[in-house]
Amino acid sequence: AIPHVRAGKLRALAVTTARRSALVPEIPTVAESGVPGFDVPSATGILAPAGTPTDVVAKINASINRALAIEEVRQRLNAQGFEPAPATPEEFGAFLASEVRKYAKIIREAGVRID
Repeated sequence: AIPHVRAGKLRALAVTTARRSALVPEIPTVAESGVPGFDVPSATGILAPAGTPTDVVAKINASINRALAIEEVRQRLNAQGFEPAPATPEEFGAFLASEVRKYAKIIREAGVRID
């Protein structure tokens, strides 16, 4: 959406993360806009099948992180509204697990059921 905001085609009301985006620091967070505790980050990652050898996972992760360190790659991702955040497989796994716990709790508390 950031390219559309910059082009004047959209007006951003807030970002959904706990902190303002470095790409559009003038846009407040949802929490700053009146919904305390609101934090819905987006993430993109690469997953491998369970049981993939750790050395293979480490090699893939190192290659991705090297690519994300290339200025041209970062600029292209930033232009599309992405803020690269290199991480270890353990860090990304912990993030995914925390998201699953967070949304499982929301689903339970809201009584969401599949029809």
